[in-house]
Amino acid sequence: MNNKKTVGIVFLCTVLVSIASAFIIEGLRLVIDNSFLLMLVNQMLLLLPSAVYIVTSRMNLKRAIRLKKVSPANLVLCIIFAFLIMPIMNLINAISLLFSQNMIQDTITSIVSDNPLFLSVFVIAFIPCVFEESIFRGVFYNEYRKSNIQVAVFLSAFLFGIMHQNFNQFSYAFAMGIVFALLIEATDSIVSTMVVHFIINGNSVIMTYLAPKITELLQNVSGNMEGYVDIADMDTREAILSGMGSYIVSAIIASILAYVVYKTIAQNTGRWQHVKGIFSKKAGTLIKESDGPEELEELEAIAQKDSGMFTIPLIAGIIICLGLMFANELLV
Repeated sequence: MNNKKTVGIVFLCTVLVSIASAFIIEGLRLVIDNSFLLMLVNQMLLLLPSAVYIVTSRMNLKRAIRLKKVSPANLVLCIIFAFLIMPIMNLINAISLLFSQNMIQDTITSIVSDNPLFLSVFVIAFIPCVFEESIFRGVFYNEYRKSNIQVAVFLSAFLFGIMHQNFNQFSYAFAMGIVFALLIEATDSIVSTMVVHFIINGNSVIMTYLAPKITELLQNVSGNMEGYVDIADMDTREAILSGMGSYIVSAIIASILAYVVYKTIAQNTGRWQHVKGIFSKKAGTLIKESDGPEELEELEAIAQKDSGMFTIPLIAGIIICLGLMFANELLV
C-alpha cells in the first residue's frame, strides 16, 4: 500500500469530516447550549479518520505517532520552551489580525465563561494537545517524513494551519507546526509537542479567564490616574499598532532564548547533529545508526526520496481548505 496516497486520503477525509462536523455542531446547538460539549464532539470527530487509518493499517500506535518517553529534564525544558516561543506567536497573531478576523476568541471566551476553569483547560488545551498532535505530528508528519524530511516539516505545518480554515489561526498555526516538527526531531517523541501545545493553549485559557479581572483592576486603578488610556477603548488595529514595538522586542529576545533551550534539548537526546542536518543535502541520513531494527528501518525509510507526497486527495483537501479560508474571511 502507498502510505503517502493513503495519508492524502486521510487528510481529505479529515477536511470533509470537519465540514460535516460544522453542520452536526449547529444541529446539536439546538438541543445542547454548551460550547464545552460541542468543542469536545468536534475534536473527537476530527480524530476519527486518523484513528481509522491506524486501526485498519494495523499499526503500532506508539510507533505510528512516535509516542516515546521524554526525560524529566527535557520535559522541564519543553515547558520553558513553550513560554519562550509565545512572544513570537503573539507577534505573528498580532500582525495577522491587522488583515484578518479573530475567528476563535469568541468561542474560547464562551467556553471559559460557561464552565469551570479546569473543564475549559481540558477541552481547549488537553484534548487538542493529544488529538491534534496525534493527527498532524503523529500521522501526517511521521508518514511524510519517510519520503522527504524537509518537505514534511513544512507540509505538515501547512496542513495544520489550513485545517483551522481562517487566515488568523493559519498564520500562527503554520509557524507552530514548523516548530513542533523540529521539536519532535530534537526529542524523537510526540510527548514533547503535546506538552508545548498544552502549555500554549492552556495559557490562552487562563489569560481569557483572568482578562476581565485584570481589566476591572486596571479600571479601578485608572480612576486615580490622569492621562490613562484604556486599551479596551481602542479598536483592535489601533491597540495592536500601539503595542507593536513591545511585541517585536519581546519576540526577538524570547526567540534567542528559545533557540538556546531547543539546542539543549536536542543535545540532551544526542540528536543535535541530526537536527543540524535536516536542511542539508544529506538530510535523513544523520540519525545515529545502531543494531536495533527500529533505528535501521527509520534510517532506511527517511533516506528514501519519493515525489509521491502531493497526491490528488491531498491537493483536493488543500483546495477545499483554502476555499473555506477565503469564504470565512469574506463572509464574516
